Amino acid sequence: MNLNLISDLEKALNSLRNQGISITEEHIPPDGRVFFLSPTGITLTAGQILKLRADGLLDSLGIKDFASKEKELVEEDVESTRRRISAEELGSWTATNICEYIGQTFGRIHTISQVTAVLNRLNIEYKKV
Repeated sequence: MNLNLISDLEKALNSLRNQGISITEEHIPPDGRVFFLSPTGITLTAGQILKLRADGLLDSLGIKDFASKEKELVEEDVESTRRRISAEELGSWTATNICEYIGQTFGRIHTISQVTAVLNRLNIEYKKV
């Protein structure tokens, strides 16, 4: 991450803190830096936080709306992948492979944990590492 993005991210995180939102940072491979926001209970990547800030939506309501839409989008992308890829082939893919496929096919980036949660919720067979 370049210095300007780091500075922008720090400003965004400080804005959240000033709104009374507590932030816990973790590094979750291969997703990288993720931020758990309390009391919203939502986890966002640095890129998602920066996008919300750029769109003027970096507050509790904007975050909750984004998370709701993101959850639906991840589910749609996983379902679309399941329709395009045979069950046998999909069963040999890891959640990382599925994320990469979604990124290449639909041009969207989801975290491994988001995709894994949807795969498990929908009982879709995939290779667990």
